[in-house]
Amino acid sequence: EISECLVGSEMCIRDRMSTEYSDYTKLIKEWETKISDKEEYYYKKFSAMESSLAKLNSTQSSLSSYFS
Repeated sequence: EISECLVGSEMCIRDRMSTEYSDYTKLIKEWETKISDKEEYYYKKFSAMESSLAKLNSTQSSLSSYFS
C-alpha cells in the first residue's frame, strides 16, 4: 500500500485512516451484535430459571400443606 503513494503524503495518510476507521467501525458493530446475542441468551436462561424456581416453590408449598 505504501508503494502506491508517496510515503507520508497527506492523501495516503487520509486513505489509510479512512480504511482503518471503516475496519474498526465494522469490528465494533460485529462485537455489538455478539454482545447483544449473548445478552439475549442469558436473559432467556435467567427467565427459564425463574420459572423453574417458581414451580419448585409452588410444589414445595403444596407438599408442605399435605404434611402440616
